[in-house]
Amino acid sequence: MMWNIKQVKIAWPTWKIPRNRATRVLAALAAIAIILGLFMVVDFIQGNPVSLWWTEKSLQRFFDEQFPGECYVVAPGSYGFWDGTNRYVCPVYQTGKQDTKFLAYKSEGKVYTTKEIETDSGMNAYNRINWKLRDEFLTQDVYAQFRELGMESATMIVYQDSEKPLFGKDAVFYPEMSDKSLPEGAAMELCALFFDDAVPDVDENGYRQWLIDTLIAAYEIAQKEKASFDSYGVSTEAMGNRGILRRVPEAEVKALADADADQRAEKQEAILSQYFIENDHQRELLLEQTAIYQKNALLYGLDPNVPVFAPMQPGKTS
Repeated sequence: MMWNIKQVKIAWPTWKIPRNRATRVLAALAAIAIILGLFMVVDFIQGNPVSLWWTEKSLQRFFDEQFPGECYVVAPGSYGFWDGTNRYVCPVYQTGKQDTKFLAYKSEGKVYTTKEIETDSGMNAYNRINWKLRDEFLTQDVYAQFRELGMESATMIVYQDSEKPLFGKDAVFYPEMSDKSLPEGAAMELCALFFDDAVPDVDENGYRQWLIDTLIAAYEIAQKEKASFDSYGVSTEAMGNRGILRRVPEAEVKALADADADQRAEKQEAILSQYFIENDHQRELLLEQTAIYQKNALLYGLDPNVPVFAPMQPGKTS
């Protein structure tokens, strides 16, 4: 079967644009508008070096004029999504201070910073002390000892050990504090970590015994390194199904490790009864006491009463 298809020609209208001075001006203005539009879109998405340079200089001028003698130094900034919109933000440091580091931006003639939640709260002091203590204990040799015992890794967890908050006004951590040890009101747990495939395939009694044996092994590694921790724990990815052992005070782990065969069973049962974490709710309660949780609650604005960026005013320096 043949199809009879007629070729149809479409007559497109012809536009004749006069070439004169007016049309050339209009074409130039249209090109400029397109370029400016593209520039504004790119500037909103990625920023530009000129605006960043101006932000850095204006922030430095603000600190020099409003806080003379405080020796604030504005470091090279970056462009990104901060405090609800895209903007230029710069890190700020202070000469002679080890805990003064915060972010700052300028908007409508005011300077907003994270100084209250990063520096004044003691968060930077915590970071400094925590990393110093970690570096002193968790060396490559110590990691190797944990792995030899079948542990994936280990971590040191700082947690709240009193009614006093870890960060904020009148908190446990504060700027420029000593880093020789943890301050009163904070404690540290040495926790052995396992992935699911590293957990032995045993029944419930065998699993609980494995937790106890691992707890003692972690304590013995600390003793070998002449280190002391407030508590010890064993954590696994399989916690949701089988449970973990957390926050066992060092004195109780020591008593268990030193106990003879007749006393060990009773001490093991006491530890498992008091410190065995068997559900997510119990784990969340422990998590809320940790420094990392309380730190993130401030940094990411989880507490509506504490703004991440706040106006910085003369006379409010630490």
